[in-house]
Formats: sequence, C-alpha cells, structure tokens
Amino acid sequence: MTEAEAIDVVSKLKYKPGSRFNCWRADGMDAIQITISLQVEDACYWKEKEKPVIPILTQAFLVYEALNGMTERDFLDWIKYQTHLMERHESTEWLRFDGKLLEDPHPGIARYMGSVKLDLD
Repeated sequence: MTEAEAIDVVSKLKYKPGSRFNCWRADGMDAIQITISLQVEDACYWKEKEKPVIPILTQAFLVYEALNGMTERDFLDWIKYQTHLMERHESTEWLRFDGKLLEDPHPGIARYMGSVKLDLD
C-alpha cells in the first residue's frame, strides 16, 4: 500500500458521531501518522449527573516499510487495533468497583503533575 492509498482509505473511515480520522506523512520520518479524535464524557466527573464532554486524541505512526507490505485489509485491521487501544483506555477510566477505579490507565507522571484526577482510593 502506498502513502496516497493509505490517505484515501483513511478519508473513507467512519466511526462514532463526532469522531475524525486524519492521515499524513509524519514530519522527519519515513512513516505516515494517523490520528483518531473523539469527543467523550470526562471520567473525572463520573459521579456527576452532567459530565463535561472533552476532546481526546490518539496518534500512531506506521513506517513505510511496514505500510508497503500491507494490503488494504491489513491496513484496516491495524486501524481497528488502534481504535481498540483507544477504547480500552477509555473503558479503564470508567470501570469501577464499589465506586473505586480498578486501574488508572494514565502514566504515573500525569497523575503526579495533577493533569489527571481520577480517584484510585
């Protein structure tokens, strides 16, 4: 698959309402960059009746050497895998037992810096 073919495939993708896929040549790399953006309810406010909706974004890189060996089906499977990683992260933010998170999917530094405020205890 070529870069142009990959960009064309991504342009035809549909997912959840408000989601968006983008694909382009990654700066300074022999790779394409894919981003998947969604609007989701903020899990930090899980107790609240009204939850703010926030944008989230995931990005992945695929080197040309791998891309060139892919069929369209292979590429779509790779994109599906990327969306599954994003959904796994979101589900981990929401899954609770007796009001407590089972696991925080964020790196320790994000919690330390105060940018993520999920209650683990």
